[in-house]
Amino acid sequence: MRRPIFYGWVVVAVTAVVVTLTAGIRSAPGAFIPTMAQEPGWSTGSVSFAAASGFMLYGLAGPLSGWLMGRLGVRSVVVLSLATTGGALIVTAGVREIWQLSLFFGLVAGLGTGLVASVLGPTVATRWFVKDRGLVTGIFGASSRAGQLIFFPVLTVLAVGAGWRFGVLVLAALALALRDPRKLLLTYYAFRGVSLLYLPFIHDTASIAAFAVLFGLDYIATVPPTVALVADRFGRHNVGVVYGWVFAAHMFGAGIAAWAAGIVRDSVGDYASAFVAAGFIAILAAFASLGIRRPRPSAPVVAPTPPALA
Repeated sequence: MRRPIFYGWVVVAVTAVVVTLTAGIRSAPGAFIPTMAQEPGWSTGSVSFAAASGFMLYGLAGPLSGWLMGRLGVRSVVVLSLATTGGALIVTAGVREIWQLSLFFGLVAGLGTGLVASVLGPTVATRWFVKDRGLVTGIFGASSRAGQLIFFPVLTVLAVGAGWRFGVLVLAALALALRDPRKLLLTYYAFRGVSLLYLPFIHDTASIAAFAVLFGLDYIATVPPTVALVADRFGRHNVGVVYGWVFAAHMFGAGIAAWAAGIVRDSVGDYASAFVAAGFIAILAAFASLGIRRPRPSAPVVAPTPPALA
């Protein structure tokens, strides 16, 4: 008999996404400082102090994180971290005073990201793995570096093009979306749909390259929350079989889409209509993912109390 997929790898996939995001958020000060310093009454030095305070709390949160994980559990600490970080970033988008920036973007966001930065990876690797512990630890290390590599240029473009406040809101949305997997799927599929709707209007090499990178990352990112939902809905021991059927349905849809796109190309001369249709389908899939419900835990059966003997 084939052995089912070890659920620890699902935990690794989800943890890697969280580590990637938190590392990306910590790279935000370097991307935002030049535009933040242009705010009235703010200077590069004062903004740098806010960033520095965030880095210090980011480090000091490590011992607190380990203590909380031992008492509340890993999942609770991750949810607390993402909620704290997301809330702090939302408030940061509306601050007007430099002390407010230091408090929310520096101290609170630094504390939030620090709760999962250094302790989460080693904790997951130790609790779930023995033989592959070194491999898993390496995956988390690579995820942290990838977060900095991916997010820094994207955040820099956002800060220059749309302003640092918009960039902060994007990070907040990602942090809050990572708390229940179906909402994460909503975000990913919605982004995929919007990007496909925009694709027919791209005509330069730089834009198409940026689309390819972002769309590719979004494509891979749907796997961890999908596997997590399968495990929650059908049980950890059934992940292999059920996700196998999910993947089969995915490829069946890909085959139909490729065939339909070819017919559209022959009929109208380009793929624009196919991209637009695919975009709307992805957006529908985003909202459909909200309909996925986790099974409610069954109430324990209590044996009836025997009548008292006369």
